[in-house]
Amino acid sequence: MNSPIVFQMVLQNSESTSILVFDPIGNIKDVNIGFQKSFGYSRESIIGKNFSMLFIEEDIRKKLPEKVLNKVMKTGSSHDENYLKHKNGSKIWVHGECIYVKDENGQGHVVKIIQDLNAEKKLEKKLKEKNEEQKRIIKDNATFIYTASHD
Repeated sequence: MNSPIVFQMVLQNSESTSILVFDPIGNIKDVNIGFQKSFGYSRESIIGKNFSMLFIEEDIRKKLPEKVLNKVMKTGSSHDENYLKHKNGSKIWVHGECIYVKDENGQGHVVKIIQDLNAEKKLEKKLKEKNEEQKRIIKDNATFIYTASHD
């Protein structure tokens, strides 16, 4: 089995998972169709740019792109959950896994596999809001019952 060809086919044909390939300093070398669909960037508009352009300003100030790169270069892999920017500027909550690999020529690459967690994050927020609302209702009911029973 020729692994580079298999990987290239996975990269080209994967539509529901976003995959980025960048060099050890973060310059994007390739993206798959799944990334293009999820984030709105064309291959041509993003190749050659640093992957830090995808991070929101708050995470850039916290040096998150550098931390991700440093960890993957030090340990061979890293995981992160944070927002990435869609081309239109909207934020998408994602889980990212970076893996450091070397090609047949010994050249290093970082493969970042991205899963969109935005729907789950929105649902989590709604559940928290509902829980808070339920707690308020229960407290209000308890107060009413206490007041009514003492009147």
